[in-house]
Amino acid sequence: MRSSAPADYVVASGFSCRHQISDFCDGRKPVSTPELLALAK
Repeated sequence: MRSSAPADYVVASGFSCRHQISDFCDGRKPVSTPELLALAK
């Protein structure tokens, strides 16, 4: 994840995973698979 571009989506399916990414990866907002699919419309 550290080498991904800021515009890249980070997909995490679990509640705990999303919170850990938010807490420990500056500026990254993880999304769930349904959220990503909704953005693709």
